Amino acid sequence: MSLRDQLLAKGLVSKKKARSVDRDLKKSRKKKQGQRRRRSEVEAEERARVEAAEEAERETRMADRRRREVEQARTQRALQVLQIVHGNRLKVAGKVRFYHRSADGRHLVRMTVSERAAFQLRNGDLGICALAAAAAPTYVVLPRSAIERLKELAPHLVVFHVTDVSGLSAPELAFVPTTADGDLRARRASAADVAGLR
Repeated sequence: MSLRDQLLAKGLVSKKKARSVDRDLKKSRKKKQGQRRRRSEVEAEERARVEAAEEAERETRMADRRRREVEQARTQRALQVLQIVHGNRLKVAGKVRFYHRSADGRHLVRMTVSERAAFQLRNGDLGICALAAAAAPTYVVLPRSAIERLKELAPHLVVFHVTDVSGLSAPELAFVPTTADGDLRARRASAADVAGLR
């Protein structure tokens, strides 16, 4: 038996007063429940805000990490290119004029190389790459293996490399005297060219 029922039984409290107290208690309970619900909603909103902030921070960290990885890969690639070029650079100075395109592709550049180097350049055993240094790139002769690695890492640096040697003349006809024809494409020597060598 509850305290209310005991007070009613002894006649200390009237039924009307007991109902009024019950209504007041019920209102206060509802009010507390309503506040509790609002408090839980506020806590849920706070949790959602904290989670959103953590997610945004995580995304920022991931974007920074990706940017650093891309920058590191770019730096490693540049170092690899420099290692390939400087580690395989050949000294080919000579008296034979050899023409190749410039790094920007708009001009022809003349190099003087040895006869052997010119023959190997013509046959694809050697190639030429540009080390871009602002407006005046340096052109370097490299062996085929280094040129092929450069084509994988930085193909824009390779300015000359012969891959198709099917239309070239025999080795003994490697250097035909220049004619007035300005065509720089590889071609097979003609009978007139051979007659000029004898």
